[in-house]
Amino acid sequence: EESEKGANENAAPNPRLVALQEELEKELKMKKSLEKILTLNNGTEVTDDSKGLLDDSKSKIALLRMQIEKLNNQEAMELTTGKDARSHTELMIEDLLFRLRKETVLVDRARKAKPVLTMQKKTDQKGLLDATQTLHKSEEKLDLV
Repeated sequence: EESEKGANENAAPNPRLVALQEELEKELKMKKSLEKILTLNNGTEVTDDSKGLLDDSKSKIALLRMQIEKLNNQEAMELTTGKDARSHTELMIEDLLFRLRKETVLVDRARKAKPVLTMQKKTDQKGLLDATQTLHKSEEKLDLV
């Protein structure tokens, strides 16, 4: 929990989000005041104006909440996307390392197979050709990786 708090404190707050939250707080106070006025002045001319203002305030509060939620979702998506991009990069690195190890093993085996195949009484031309081709292809792939 402390590391999360530290991360949130280190992250610069979104100025747009802060402004929306402050405006929301003001509107909530306005709504509360208008509701008090309506309950105290029931049946007067002030009531009609207050009802209109209260409806406007409720609409503005709903709009501000939606905007705040939208900004929070965008920030969450940016964080998620950043993590996904890193994990995607990490996956690609792991894949390249796997290919590197695989081709290294193939090169080693092909190099070891060539002398064994040439030392036999009856040389296996097909096996020798296959080992040579495998060696050549794997060396090229290693160069690429």
